Amino acid sequence: MILMYLCVNTNMNVWTKTTLLSAAALLSAMACTTVEPEPGLKSLESFRWENRILFVFIGEKNRQEIINQLSEDNLLVEDRDMVWFVGDSNQLETNFAGSLDGTFAQTMAEKYQTDSDDSLEVVLIGKDGGVKYRADQLNADEIYFEVIDVMPMRRTEMREGS
Repeated sequence: MILMYLCVNTNMNVWTKTTLLSAAALLSAMACTTVEPEPGLKSLESFRWENRILFVFIGEKNRQEIINQLSEDNLLVEDRDMVWFVGDSNQLETNFAGSLDGTFAQTMAEKYQTDSDDSLEVVLIGKDGGVKYRADQLNADEIYFEVIDVMPMRRTEMREGS
């Protein structure tokens, strides 16, 4: 509004007035445009047929040790197309590159966690979206090799070299 008043009531040349009015119109349009943030991950649906999911539900006490172990085994994790989530119903840490919706941790805990205390619970979900393995301890060799590597889809992947 102020720019339009100045353009009409001052001795500016036509080019200056046109430039100022164009700038005012652009700023006005930008002010009315809202940019929606990218939504965070709300469900596991985007992983179906692409990734295996490992949930490790645990309280804060031993959480970092498990995250460190999974991070050290990154090549094994990547080779098996795994995305892992470690934490509880309030917060999950993950190797997933995107953001998580604010309700994701609570939703996943309600769906997959059977104990509500801080005890360790491991849940492995296959590429088809079904629960393939549950345990109350984390043994990386057992999860990575004995469970995943005998899955029919994984055997096909190994045969095809993918």
